[in-house]
Amino acid sequence: MKLFNSSKNKRIKDLENMNKELQNNVIKKNYDGFDMYRNYSESNNYQLSIENAIKLYKECAPFFMVVDKIINSYAEIPLRIFDTKKNEYLENHPVLDLLKKPNYDCTEFEFKETLAINFLVTGNSFLYANGNIKKPPLEVFNMNSLFFNANSIGIDVINQIPKSWQYNNNKPIIFDNKETINGLKFYNGDDQELYHIKKYNPCQYITDFFGMSKAYPLFQEMESYIAGNNNNSSLLKNGARPSSAFVNTSGEELSDKQFERAQQQIKNFQGSDNTGKPLILDGLEYREMSQNNRDMQFKEMQDSMLSRIANVYGVPLALLLDSTMTLNNLQTARLHLDKDAVIPLSKRINEELTKFLLSRYPDSEYLEFAIDISSIESLKPEVLSNALLMKQIGVNTKNEIRSELGYMHLEGGDELPTEQQLNMSDFINNNEDKDEEEDENEDEEKNYKEFYSYMKKEQKNDKEIKALWVLSNMK
Repeated sequence: MKLFNSSKNKRIKDLENMNKELQNNVIKKNYDGFDMYRNYSESNNYQLSIENAIKLYKECAPFFMVVDKIINSYAEIPLRIFDTKKNEYLENHPVLDLLKKPNYDCTEFEFKETLAINFLVTGNSFLYANGNIKKPPLEVFNMNSLFFNANSIGIDVINQIPKSWQYNNNKPIIFDNKETINGLKFYNGDDQELYHIKKYNPCQYITDFFGMSKAYPLFQEMESYIAGNNNNSSLLKNGARPSSAFVNTSGEELSDKQFERAQQQIKNFQGSDNTGKPLILDGLEYREMSQNNRDMQFKEMQDSMLSRIANVYGVPLALLLDSTMTLNNLQTARLHLDKDAVIPLSKRINEELTKFLLSRYPDSEYLEFAIDISSIESLKPEVLSNALLMKQIGVNTKNEIRSELGYMHLEGGDELPTEQQLNMSDFINNNEDKDEEEDENEDEEKNYKEFYSYMKKEQKNDKEIKALWVLSNMK
């Protein structure tokens, strides 16, 4: 025990020394009237700052395109509450009503969009809720991560969280760390709560409690891209690289009057309306100038930058570049976007919202925010196939299959299917050729053919049609 206490005390002392050393070396920046202590990448520190991450999002078009593609898909997924004890989705809950209008100036779509953009771009999202902290919140807001700094004096060494967060916009607001039955929370008085969502940061130190942006590995490449764009823009504003030149080959210097006359002649032949007109050159020789290889490679750098960012964020290139998009790969690309980028983001945010919001509602021990997979268009065929398989195996109840489809439970739906109900699946499997084979039940066969014909017009494949038929006959 003495050895353990000695080791623990030594660790705490080392952290305190590190804290003092980092505080002496940290860079002080001023933002619109308030001071913040933060590590900044422009000063060769390890972090991509929140300020720079936002700059990349605003100025690097490929980065904006990739994030926007993920956000649009994520924000369309409806919020659902799942009861893990009853294994069913809830049709109504007060927290869903709250998030339909999180605050006086925000819709559900806008709230989800802002939350996800902050997290994807900066690696951090700050949520603020007002109302009695022991009751459900009255309003919920997304806060600007730029205006936060952590108080590292007297930090919680074991949990590696700050003693408090300070919000510096006009009037400073301090949120202190407090222990609750639901874990560590940050409160300002009894009616304001702050919640921090952050991406994993491998370089987190005792004075830096921010998450690391997913864009960090591409930070330098994106800054080069922005610098290249600025360079090209500057060239255009200043006349760019000339495509040709008029050279005086007479050996005599032109007088001011001759120079002005030559300039006026050249202007008369500029523009699309003068294309093809013959030039009149008075003692001047026309010379074309070749294009620099660096200029020709800039477009290649743009496409390469888009590809690299898309790979990091899990977005298929076929959804971003028309040249790579075909009818054959579009559906597959959409499926990969949802599986590799949208669903992981949705799961992460749902877990955080469960911890932040649902813990303040009574009788919420078994409730959680969950994704209704059946609401995602690209995954519907897979969901139907899974439900069909569950039906054919015959070991799942009707309500279990309905949960798979995102449907509400039915009264009496917790009984296992009977042998007669299972025969419906056998009927479908034994009737692949709908026009030639006959079935003992003529009415059932007629209904199925009509159903099959209608679904074909709706461009459904055989696999989807079978699944929909079986599910439509669940009673």
